[in-house]
Amino acid sequence: MKKKKILMLVCMAVLAVTVVIPVNAAKKTNKKQQNKIKKIETNISILETKINTLTEQLHSEEVLNDYQKYNQINDEISELENQLNTLMEEWEALQ
Repeated sequence: MKKKKILMLVCMAVLAVTVVIPVNAAKKTNKKQQNKIKKIETNISILETKINTLTEQLHSEEVLNDYQKYNQINDEISELENQLNTLMEEWEALQ
């Protein structure tokens, strides 16, 4: 009788390890992934705002009359767009 109880306890322990632990690990991974997605979405929003602000500056008369400033802002926009594209790809991969 004792052997049956011990065997049953061992089986229950094995079942708990094989089922419960992976489920808990999946929940933690899912939470981490959701946090990462939120962080990426925040950074995407920040970059889009910066790009829009710089694009508005690019069209101002002051910048249009100063080719060095125009090129500087244009280069900055290009760099931010590259960062944005990288974040978008990361975001898509996590979806």
